[in-house]
Amino acid sequence: MTGDYGGAADLLGEALERFRVLGNRHGEANTLCALGMERTHVRDFDAATELLARARSLFKEIGDTQGEAEALNGTANLLAKSAEVHQALDTYQQALLLARQIRSPLDEAHALEGVARCQARTGNTRQAAIASLREALAIYQRIGAAETPAATQYLTRLEAGYA
Repeated sequence: MTGDYGGAADLLGEALERFRVLGNRHGEANTLCALGMERTHVRDFDAATELLARARSLFKEIGDTQGEAEALNGTANLLAKSAEVHQALDTYQQALLLARQIRSPLDEAHALEGVARCQARTGNTRQAAIASLREALAIYQRIGAAETPAATQYLTRLEAGYA
């Protein structure tokens, strides 16, 4: 991803404060999650960990299971980027379980793709990673997700033994 992360963080910080003033806990949780993902992209893992944990806790408090699954996927992505691949795999599997419970196909596909990437990195059989990624790709295609081309490209590399 590319972009003005500093500018995005500033705008998200303003939004967070407004949601707090308004007492909009759902908006606050969504903004915390977005800030956590932004911090992950700039590799500020400590801040990202705290923000995503706060988002997940708030989502849980307000009963937003889909938001909780999104925060779990964000946390797993953070763990994978910070070289905690085994912990990331466990977290993606938690997100996958939650996404399936609430029937959220996009969160399910994100978790499956994360599982596949972790499986490929942890020395699991390439076939397990390919199977997980194929499952994610089928969901992406079914729902017309923007992630389809990138997942297709990764599957091609994985099947060729380059990933």
